[in-house]
Amino acid sequence: MRHVAVLATWNARMLRAFSDRTADALRGELPLRIALPHLEAARALRPRDPGTLGNLAEGRFFLFGKALVVHPHLEAFLSKNVGKEVRKDSLVIGCAGEAVLAGTRPGAEAVAELVQRTKDIDRAFLQSVDRFPVRIAIPYERILPLRMGRVSRLLETSYRILAAWTPGRGLRGALRAAYPRAEFEAFVLADLGLYAQETQALSHSVRLPGLLNPLRDRLARGLLETMAGVSRRLATELGATLYGAPGGPNAPR
Repeated sequence: MRHVAVLATWNARMLRAFSDRTADALRGELPLRIALPHLEAARALRPRDPGTLGNLAEGRFFLFGKALVVHPHLEAFLSKNVGKEVRKDSLVIGCAGEAVLAGTRPGAEAVAELVQRTKDIDRAFLQSVDRFPVRIAIPYERILPLRMGRVSRLLETSYRILAAWTPGRGLRGALRAAYPRAEFEAFVLADLGLYAQETQALSHSVRLPGLLNPLRDRLARGLLETMAGVSRRLATELGATLYGAPGGPNAPR
């Protein structure tokens, strides 16, 4: 179904824009005074722990998600993270497309099955980042409720858009037929908000030496705030792009 591929591609672009803008904002906002005291402590202990702590003492460390401090593999790591989410969302959008073809609205059973399938993507992601100098454990007790909510929202929204995508309509036409602008922007804000909460929960699972935990926790708190600001701006921009400013040339008639 071509419409499924188009919607999945558009969604992937949105997630990558969200990830890139968040990373840019965090690079600009990270105060060195937060990092330096912890780096000095790690440097002092390096002779007793030449492994991960040694990497940290040399300034080669990062936190999971978008809260990266210093690491030559920044872009590769962020790309893997958002790539993981793109693959999960593609599963959901594909399921919505199958439901439209079958003429049956997807429900709780479909959501539960999709969430289970996302764990396979998680495992592949963990293997792909195994070479990085920290260890990540996915805290499913915190993440699964967030993921269930996000999968459920995306599945319903994708179903409505694809069902409205009748012959002669493009993506903009299908979106406008399925949602008024305010409702669509609210969906984007909620969707990215759940994405941000899951990322923050995952950032707390990074296993670092005890001396660096205060730095990890402080950055994790700032991560959610930064992502919330980026999501608000992005939701408004997408609304303007897809629906047009009131009275503007792209405004729906």
